[in-house]
Amino acid sequence: QTAELVFDECKVPAENLVGVENMGVKVVMSGLDLERAMISPICLGIAERALQLSIDYAKQRKQFGQPIANFQMVRSMIANMYTLVESMRLYTYQVLRAADTCDENAGGRGEIHKLTAAGVLYVAETMNKVLNDAVQVHGGSGYIWESEINRLYAPSSCWKSAPVPAKCAGSSSLTNC
Repeated sequence: QTAELVFDECKVPAENLVGVENMGVKVVMSGLDLERAMISPICLGIAERALQLSIDYAKQRKQFGQPIANFQMVRSMIANMYTLVESMRLYTYQVLRAADTCDENAGGRGEIHKLTAAGVLYVAETMNKVLNDAVQVHGGSGYIWESEINRLYAPSSCWKSAPVPAKCAGSSSLTNC
């Protein structure tokens, strides 16, 4: 949960200041980009698991005497999920490479800021697409709360405007502006 915290008439001794006086936003922004960079691998991991669960399920679930993996529509959905996961992986690596070589004073501006903001937007929304398709592959069992795919999917339905870890980094609607 978030809340507003107001310090009215609060005096802070100089030795207790973090950074330079009246430059608190710079301190916060210096960590924001690294926080955003960590969202991409989380979303990638969730999407990878959803893809693997879908592949496994499609191989073992039978309809009309054959695994549903034999049906063109299911194959197409899984191929699309694979493509999305791989594009997420490439973007995640790009963001993490930039974060790894980032100057400690670059937070909140420049290339790293663009990459991490775009990463929150792209990777989180792409994860939701993969999860939606994964639930479709699983059919009715994808909606049963005991199923692993549902445990991945159900929280994501709250993430449509922003994934849970991304809420601190700004909603995807605002990131897109």
